[in-house]
Amino acid sequence: MADNNFNLVRLYLSLSVLFFHAFELSRNKELSFLNTLFSADKAVDAFFIISGYLIMKSFLRSTSGIEYFMKRIRRIYPAYLVVIALCALLGVLVSSLDPAAYFRSPSTYKYLLFNALFLNFAHPGLPGVFDNNFFHAVNGSLWTLKVEVSYYLLVPLIAFLRGKIRPVLLYSCLFLLSAAYYYCMLYLYNTRHQEIFLFLSRQIPGELMYFMLGAAVVEFEQQPLFRKALSWLGVPALVALFLPFGIFANGLSASLLLAATVFFFAFRLPVLHYPFRKEDISYGLYIYHFPVIQTLITLGVYDRSALLGLILSLLLTVILALLSWFLIEKPFIRKRSPLSLSSFYIPGHNRQ
Repeated sequence: MADNNFNLVRLYLSLSVLFFHAFELSRNKELSFLNTLFSADKAVDAFFIISGYLIMKSFLRSTSGIEYFMKRIRRIYPAYLVVIALCALLGVLVSSLDPAAYFRSPSTYKYLLFNALFLNFAHPGLPGVFDNNFFHAVNGSLWTLKVEVSYYLLVPLIAFLRGKIRPVLLYSCLFLLSAAYYYCMLYLYNTRHQEIFLFLSRQIPGELMYFMLGAAVVEFEQQPLFRKALSWLGVPALVALFLPFGIFANGLSASLLLAATVFFFAFRLPVLHYPFRKEDISYGLYIYHFPVIQTLITLGVYDRSALLGLILSLLLTVILALLSWFLIEKPFIRKRSPLSLSSFYIPGHNRQ
């Protein structure tokens, strides 16, 4: 399954999050239909499924642990640091504080430090920035990046255990343990009504089940039965996932249906050859859309015209994503590490 539609799927998922947040952040009733058509939660879960597949393949194809980690760092961290720095620098333009007070404030530098360490939850805001918006965080979407980085660190251990335990048994156990943790946290949240349990449900132990579904596909993708199942189940899975069929729209069944839908579109549909299809701007769309929408809300654009706010959010985010891809992401992806890739080896690493 060398040729696929993953870039197109990720592009759709990033746009889904953008459209969903356009309503959630602006609370403009004219955009309420976006909340029905798109789901940020399902999009993020689908991203984690894709990550499970691609990151596991990346590790198994790497010649060493160093090579694997350098590829992961170059893919995610340069653009991540740039968006954090730009928000801190340009935040002064929309802050209620004067420039001197803004740059003297310890909060500005706490934002830079905590976010650079993927601890977005510890300091999500900048001084005087977006204080009058419904949601005060500068870039609420970045919470998923700490989960993604946790996957990077966990994959070598999973690969090691993969050499000791049958992959089907290993992945099934990790999937079920993750699901048990997730539903335990939701139960505590629903019974005790404390936000900490909802927060904990969205951390890596609770999100790991989606990652494991993607990783499992690496084991089965070459089997004819798996490919045939995708062909038959893809469209029914999509219908069952998004229509209100009760149990099919939630729970463990939803994660399986979502995985079937993702890989059906990635592998079983004809590959769509659209312009620049090999350019992956989905990451840029994801990390830039939130502060763009927040800024337009602060400037009153969404209050004057919901449609104009949505169009400008899309246009400005696409421009920033293109600049991010061509100026930052793509050059770093192509850059090779000066370190000796044979100097570090992880036991159980399957060299392919």
